Amino acid sequence: MRKFKNPFSRKLTTDNFTNLVGVQTVVRGDVFFNGVLKIEGVVNGNIEGNGPSTKSGFDECLIVDAVGLVESDTIKAANVVIAGDVKAKKIVALGTLRVMNTATITGAEISYKNLEIEPGARLHDCHLLHNSHAETDISEPAA
Repeated sequence: MRKFKNPFSRKLTTDNFTNLVGVQTVVRGDVFFNGVLKIEGVVNGNIEGNGPSTKSGFDECLIVDAVGLVESDTIKAANVVIAGDVKAKKIVALGTLRVMNTATITGAEISYKNLEIEPGARLHDCHLLHNSHAETDISEPAA
């Protein structure tokens, strides 16, 4: 069984991101990434992580910044941090899902191994599914 390092054990700085969708950037279509993806702009499409980061030394992590917006059918990554707005049908965090106090998640079936929700976070019409035996192969295509 593959073990994931805690992506929150070291401070993330701009030097740690292997991928960045900037504030005034709009991406339409599916996004596949390795390492750490930070979204400060808009992504309209599925998002899927492909494995650990070799550049930053962090396990794979998707970060939706407080100013970020994601509209997706499926979001799947080892670790997910949501501080912005996410409208999705399915969110899969194979490791830890952290929902910050500025986050709004709408309409998602959320599968996670570890869950952290800060007071003030908003989850609308979401279903939470604890998965104690998280998948180890995250390279399968998003459903």
